[in-house]
Amino acid sequence: MANGTRLLTFLAGVETFDALTHAYLSMTRTSVPHPAELLGIKVTPKFHAVAAIVNGAIAAGLGARALTTRA
Repeated sequence: MANGTRLLTFLAGVETFDALTHAYLSMTRTSVPHPAELLGIKVTPKFHAVAAIVNGAIAAGLGARALTTRA
């Protein structure tokens, strides 16, 4: 089960990095090509702010699950 805990911890870290990246792009209003634009979604600072909140919530959930998973 230790591998499951490690996997959850790793995924929480990935989501945290993604959330911080979206937060940075939202605050600096930096425009970079985003895969969502291929689906016709306009990527704006508001989009990045919402993505940062959603990814932060996912990271918190994964982190909480990793802490409660028995090793």
